[in-house]
Amino acid sequence: MTGIGEPDMPIRIAVVVVTYGERWHLLRQVLDALEAEPLVSRVVVVDNGATPPIEDLILGERSHSRLAIEVIGMGRNSGSAGGYAAGIARAGGYSDCTHLFLLDDDNRPDPGCIESLVRIEALVRRDRPVVLSALRRGRVEYERLLRGEILRQIRPNSFLGFHIADLVTRSWRRIARAGRAPERHASHLMEISVAPYGGLFMARSVACSVEPPRADFILYGDDHDYTARLVESGARLLLTDLATLQDLDASWNEAGSRANPWIRPGAPAWRAYYAVRNRVLVERRFVDSSLGYRINRAAYLLLLFVLALKAHRSFGGARRALAPLRDGVADAEAQRLGERSDYPIPGTAKSSAPSERAPEPRLAEVSR
Repeated sequence: MTGIGEPDMPIRIAVVVVTYGERWHLLRQVLDALEAEPLVSRVVVVDNGATPPIEDLILGERSHSRLAIEVIGMGRNSGSAGGYAAGIARAGGYSDCTHLFLLDDDNRPDPGCIESLVRIEALVRRDRPVVLSALRRGRVEYERLLRGEILRQIRPNSFLGFHIADLVTRSWRRIARAGRAPERHASHLMEISVAPYGGLFMARSVACSVEPPRADFILYGDDHDYTARLVESGARLLLTDLATLQDLDASWNEAGSRANPWIRPGAPAWRAYYAVRNRVLVERRFVDSSLGYRINRAAYLLLLFVLALKAHRSFGGARRALAPLRDGVADAEAQRLGERSDYPIPGTAKSSAPSERAPEPRLAEVSR
């Protein structure tokens, strides 16, 4: 069986992987895992400014691969948004494939992951298309969702994940749970509102039912915007731990620090800027009370300033640390997207024009 709108043909999966920088040692492990997956027939590797170029590495090591591997050379780092937009558009044109599976270059599927996704989709699909999100082991937020510890990913009217009502509910839960074991209701399949690219599995027709990721997001939040649009188009987005991935590399905001990621000393300014700007853009889709949103915004910005003072030990240091956050919030609320020249991402030449477009991607078939 295939996805909604697909012809009745055997399952054939096209995988989209986006890579950048010096990460061949990670991508190689992902490709090794895909070689062992009989349902995977094609792989699109988007070279987002990798060093050395991925096409040369694949030609050298994968010339006899059973997979049809194609490389899209972006010419520079266009961010995750540009990379996945190009990859999904290319894979969506494979008429011999029924499904797409999206991975980051460090997402190695566990044995049985893809077969589980195929079986689950066939079981849960009814009169609505289904998009599945395989669990990335170690991603605490998603594990807590499945355990029932988090009820919603994005609470209406929240600001950068903060909602003032949570202060009350969290305190009440601590009191209510004092002296007794917490009640948990684990689930293996949960409907969610947004998801990361890594581990997304869907019928090719579903992937093509909405516009690809918005390249002007550059990076961070573009995956949540894309999956939110899939949900708005009528698809069910389901998280499952019956299909799992291993993250081979730690995320920048989960790598052993308990400091707030927006004001962490030493955090790259470009990461904070794009993460804040795009998070605010996505959250504004869930605002149903402008007053409630403004209250949460003011309260959290004040809290962040206090935390920045504590972390940087001076008024000037706190202001400098919060500059990317202030710029990100201002640009989100003014709907200013695209690249910003004073926050260049690695592999991107500093530009005087925030909306400068990346070069047209170059496509090369390097295997089969």
